[in-house]
Amino acid sequence: MIYKIAVCDDSTTDAEYITTLVNTWSAASEKMVHTETFPSAEAFLFRYGEEKDYHMLLLDIEMGGQNGVELARKVREENESVQIVFITGFQIGRAHVCSSDLPVFRILWRKDMRCLPCTI
Repeated sequence: MIYKIAVCDDSTTDAEYITTLVNTWSAASEKMVHTETFPSAEAFLFRYGEEKDYHMLLLDIEMGGQNGVELARKVREENESVQIVFITGFQIGRAHVCSSDLPVFRILWRKDMRCLPCTI
């Protein structure tokens, strides 16, 4: 099985770093992954309109335009099985997710992203 993972982050540097962590985890666990990166929620939703077969979404919470929580809500309307991981560096972002009714797999602090390979 190939796990299809979307990384949605408006920071190119962070998106590349997250992708590297996912690929490191993939090699260490001998699991095959296909990652795609998106610079915005809107870019992801455009692609998601064509392909809805993602297994996991790694979403930045704070992005210009639509944020990660809004994106997750739209995806959850159609797909209850996709795993959603929020990534944030801001306490307000964590509070925003915790106060929502969204079922999420995990919330990661950016400072703890070095732990990502052991948590997915």
